[in-house]
Amino acid sequence: MQQLLIASVRTLILLGLAAIASTLSHAQDAANGRALYQGIIVPGNPNCASGGCHGPNPLLNINGVQNGDTPGGIALAISRVAQMSFLRGVLTSSQLGDLAAYIANPAAAIAPAISVSVTAVDFGSVTIGDTAPNRTFTISNTGDAALAISSVSVGNAEFSATGTGCSQIAPGSSCSVSVGFRPQSAGLKQTTLTIAHNASGGNRTVSLSGTGASSQTTVQLSTSSIQFGRAFVGQLLFVETVRVFNTGTLPLTINGLDGFAPNFVLLENTCSVGATIAAGGECRIEVGFVPQSAAFSATTLTITHSGQGGQGSIALSGTGVALPAGTRLMVEYYIPALDYYFMTSRQAEQTLLDGVAAFRRTQFAFPVYEATGPTRASLSRYFFAEVARNASRGSHFYTAIDAEKTLLASLNPSNESGRGKGVNEGVDSWVSSPVVEGVGGSCAAGELPVYRVFRGNTRFPDDPNHRFTAVRSVYERFVSNGWDNEGVKLCVPAP
Repeated sequence: MQQLLIASVRTLILLGLAAIASTLSHAQDAANGRALYQGIIVPGNPNCASGGCHGPNPLLNINGVQNGDTPGGIALAISRVAQMSFLRGVLTSSQLGDLAAYIANPAAAIAPAISVSVTAVDFGSVTIGDTAPNRTFTISNTGDAALAISSVSVGNAEFSATGTGCSQIAPGSSCSVSVGFRPQSAGLKQTTLTIAHNASGGNRTVSLSGTGASSQTTVQLSTSSIQFGRAFVGQLLFVETVRVFNTGTLPLTINGLDGFAPNFVLLENTCSVGATIAAGGECRIEVGFVPQSAAFSATTLTITHSGQGGQGSIALSGTGVALPAGTRLMVEYYIPALDYYFMTSRQAEQTLLDGVAAFRRTQFAFPVYEATGPTRASLSRYFFAEVARNASRGSHFYTAIDAEKTLLASLNPSNESGRGKGVNEGVDSWVSSPVVEGVGGSCAAGELPVYRVFRGNTRFPDDPNHRFTAVRSVYERFVSNGWDNEGVKLCVPAP
């Protein structure tokens, strides 16, 4: 029996010496010891600070806790005291040393403690040259003394980190760190963010990662060339629409449009410089041919963009033809302030309107005859005063149809001026009558149909306006926009 007791004592002594020896290489951490003392080490069992064990203050030496001021003392108690048996084989030698340091000197545990809200940040896929939205995490001081952050650094220039109020963090407080990512080349990027501080445990780190992605914006044009055919000098007869499709997975930015002057003009355009086209979306460019001389013309419409290849091009061509003898151009004007279209072939009026800032040429025009002839009809112009916009605007009307002229004459037989009265302003020019007049109408061979649409009172109350056009696509667009379709009303020479 005596030999068994001696062997047992020797075993305990060896355990204590082993615990002491193992802690020589470990810098004892009183703060960690306090966490062990106050925390639950084995779930379902009490902690050291509970009233039934040693109480919150080790210096009161409840139940002889001061006997554990060395790692060997704690190891001996665990092996001997039945109430502490649940700790056998649980605590490491370094944890025994930390506990002993706290029990021996609780004041040594008053120190900063660092906690970081994340261990890793992944920015995902980011287009090369773009900046990813910043990500934010917090550094908290869970200790009892001020936490000093001496630096927050990253090891890759494609990542960035900025701390706000992080130089000195009071106990119980925190600060924010914002991290960013701007890849300069393709592929996976990884680095480590390092937080240097004065708390125990060494520097804290956060893993940062992101992938640089090549541009995935691809562009498709609806055509590679447009042949406008023949048009009279100064006449905008043909209009074509170029569609620009973003067939990629990233937004597309339009950076430039070139190649219009002097014979090719830009009309309606949703591909303006700076416009952004969403993935799967499109924009449209309406292009017209207005020859400035009787000759063949060609140019290249270049669309520069942010997609792959950087630009797309479309070959444009057309032939200008001299106006036939005895004809002149009927020129259309538009008044943006009144949203009003007006046309005239009278040179004196064109010269006057070209000098008025409120009027601008739409570029649309068609030839008319300067004099009568065997198969020609006079194109008369009428003016109705104070019929639009609360009597603040009048409206012009043209017709070469005898039945319409007869009706207008019957409504104002004395051709008097007055609100709502159609005043005959005389013959503007001469044209040919349609073979078939109205919707679905047609002209004789060698002649060009001119369509008439009307912004009527039903869909556009108090805002009447007639518009004539020899361009079928323009006619169809205005009909689709709600203007009344009056069809073919006159015929003019074709180029």
